[in-house]
Amino acid sequence: MTPLDALVLGIVQGLTEFLPVSSSGHLIIVPWLFGWAAFEGHASVAKALDVALHIGTLVAALVDFRHDIVRHVGAARPPLTRRARPLHAAPPHRHNRTPRRRVRAHARARNGAPA
Repeated sequence: MTPLDALVLGIVQGLTEFLPVSSSGHLIIVPWLFGWAAFEGHASVAKALDVALHIGTLVAALVDFRHDIVRHVGAARPPLTRRARPLHAAPPHRHNRTPRRRVRAHARARNGAPA
């Protein structure tokens, strides 16, 4: 099999992967259509090429959908890692802080200094 033959199989694999057809079937039909006899008697080499093409398709799909995958994994992570609060527990205490200038004015007034 020449590099051009492998390129043709890779293109066919990429174009037909997301169609509802057998992803391995076209890897058998295309060499038959073009009369390629490169794998006669070498079934293990043919299977290795099929596996390599499928791994290439997987990598291409992961790269193409990487933003969606990260977004979905990130959206699923917080509910899995967040500790659930018992229903009867009070909400977390929030400090109601007084702005500093009011604290300073109150302290000055308490010490007899003009506000």
